[in-house]
Amino acid sequence: MSQKRRARRTDRPNPREDRNFSNFSTQQFNKPSQFSEPTRVFKRKKVNLIPRNIVQEDYIAALEDPNIPIVVGTGPAGTGKTFLAALAGLKALEEGRCDKIVITRPNRAVDDKDIGFLPGDVFKKMMPWMLPVLDVFKEYYTPKEVEAMLLDEILEVCPIAYIRGRTFKNAFVMVDEAQGTTKNSMLSILTRIGEGSKMVVTGDIRQSDIGLHNGLQDFLDRFDGSRLIKVVNFTGKHVERSPVVSEVLRIYSELDF
Repeated sequence: MSQKRRARRTDRPNPREDRNFSNFSTQQFNKPSQFSEPTRVFKRKKVNLIPRNIVQEDYIAALEDPNIPIVVGTGPAGTGKTFLAALAGLKALEEGRCDKIVITRPNRAVDDKDIGFLPGDVFKKMMPWMLPVLDVFKEYYTPKEVEAMLLDEILEVCPIAYIRGRTFKNAFVMVDEAQGTTKNSMLSILTRIGEGSKMVVTGDIRQSDIGLHNGLQDFLDRFDGSRLIKVVNFTGKHVERSPVVSEVLRIYSELDF
């Protein structure tokens, strides 16, 4: 894995300036100020994407297809959308198909509370909402190694507010919780992909805090097929968590929640 440092823009968050990573998990991570120099990364195990149903098989095929630069995965929680996307990013990094992994998502929490835009403590605010992705990384790297990857921008957390004006080259870009985007921000996100990059957009349109006029729904309404974009739709039948999660989703679906 390349450990080269990249020039940082002054108009986006710099983890060396904002050093407060402490407590972004259950205090498993130390402050990144300990890493004044790059830390050598030792991967624990080989990354494998193993499908558990036919839709996951289709999704994985799209994630690993170099001829499909944009993959959109929709459906309820527990279907593996984010988990498999994170694994695909790690595998691409491992195999040298990308130089970095970029994670972005709307600046909005599950309780519909806005977490702010362009704050000085952006990493402190964003990290708790990135844990579903970072938890996957911790299966393959130690917490210190994940911190080192963040510092060296091999792994980058980029709030959507910082997306505009950027172009991601040779990167694996994950856009999580896309049902929380606006129409304009979704367009801005999708046009940030550059040469040699892959973008995976995941979300559940039934869980949008901004209603049916969100960016993900708007894109799906407009999409009429493309050889460069693959849309994979999961349903409640494809939930791979415990049976009780499927039951909860069924109950709320019947209530049209």
